[in-house]
Amino acid sequence: MGVPQQEHKVISSKIFARILFNVANNLPITVNILDITVVLLGAAQYHDIIDRVAIETILFVDEYRNRVNFIPASRSSIKSLKKTRLDSLEESVIRLIPSCAICLEDFAECTDQMVTTLPCKHQYHEGCIVQSLEISHLCPLCRYPMPIVETD
Repeated sequence: MGVPQQEHKVISSKIFARILFNVANNLPITVNILDITVVLLGAAQYHDIIDRVAIETILFVDEYRNRVNFIPASRSSIKSLKKTRLDSLEESVIRLIPSCAICLEDFAECTDQMVTTLPCKHQYHEGCIVQSLEISHLCPLCRYPMPIVETD
């Protein structure tokens, strides 16, 4: 990790203290994996820098969480998506897109299900993409925006 051995216990205890606090207060636990290089200049203390990085990370995550606004796709746009039976798909299509990117199941293993194709040409199991579009109007692979306003 590049962290001095004597600091492992301090860092681990801070991580576990935060986890215990979140669990005790029924708060979500967010895991961030960061690659940070810290260069000590002058009289900076290692503990102060680690604490500062932790605080900045928490503030960043909270700000990001407040900015994320999931907007579902319109019901009419979901209903109008092209649906195809898996057993009627050409073998070349299955070779090109072998599995549903949401559930990761191979299309060849579930020929009794329907495949839904988005306008961006990405394909998913019907149940998987409908559930996803009811949460977010963006294609899970390329972020193609589906309509969000209901049309008559």
